[in-house]
Amino acid sequence: MKYDSKKSMVILYIISMTIAFTTQYADYEIGYGLQIIIGLLWIFLGIWKLDINGFKFRGVYKDDFPRFLKLYLLPHIVIHGYTIILMCFGIVDKKYFTTNLTVYVPTVLAIFAIYLLGINALYYTVVSLLLSWLLSVSVSLAIKGPMIIIHAIRQGLIDPFDTTGGLSMNYFELHDLVLAIGYVMVYYIFSKEKLTKKNIAIIMFVFLIMILGLKRISVIALVLIIIFNLLIKLFNNKLQNRICFILSILGVVFCYFYIYIMTDGDVFYDFIQSMGINVMGRNYYYRAIMDYAQFKPSFLELEGMLLHNY
Repeated sequence: MKYDSKKSMVILYIISMTIAFTTQYADYEIGYGLQIIIGLLWIFLGIWKLDINGFKFRGVYKDDFPRFLKLYLLPHIVIHGYTIILMCFGIVDKKYFTTNLTVYVPTVLAIFAIYLLGINALYYTVVSLLLSWLLSVSVSLAIKGPMIIIHAIRQGLIDPFDTTGGLSMNYFELHDLVLAIGYVMVYYIFSKEKLTKKNIAIIMFVFLIMILGLKRISVIALVLIIIFNLLIKLFNNKLQNRICFILSILGVVFCYFYIYIMTDGDVFYDFIQSMGINVMGRNYYYRAIMDYAQFKPSFLELEGMLLHNY
């Protein structure tokens, strides 16, 4: 039987990414250390293959790879360098040096995954995300029992403080994992790729995961994205660009306004209290941060770094 190195690499990639994406097993949570190690191993493998090829990019995106590295890697190098400077002056703690690894390791990994596995690397990553969700939920089911399903439904739809089965945590709400899976929906919405039965099955599975994960804001955002995508296609390319430009400016203005109302007395906090909105304690985080923040362009967030002492 002939050994298929390409197939073996695909299987190894899916297994390793499934492990990397899974950070929660019932009540046990794993830090980002394992993710970084797995990511670095694939990056080194990509560099090794690049060395074999004489440091020449090949494949579908051979002309784009150098631009990807400059576009995505260079800003992270600048940020990391800036962090080192802040450390030298004692402004930030040394732990922020390794924190930056969680940002650019996945970015470089994504680039080298395409280099190693081709354009199907995206599909393999989606499969890994789904398998990771199944792994985490399966372990939670085995340890906590089927009551986690009833608890999740009651907590999401009836009572956010539900304790059915003595549970307080929703084991379907896997935060970053469910958020990452949501980006799969965004890809298929804007991709020109023709939808197949396999793709539709993935989309339905992803949507179910988002619902069970209580990502209500994400679901609403996806609905708005779909509506926007359908409406924008009614215009020609020139008008599409103008509309997107205007909306992007309005989006930035809205973000600044949102930050402003959080810094302006109790306007924001009075509003969420009057509307009965459950922000899961985020309002207390905002209050703490605003003691160190200033709403002006010259504020570089240096004072905010002191929050880790509290």
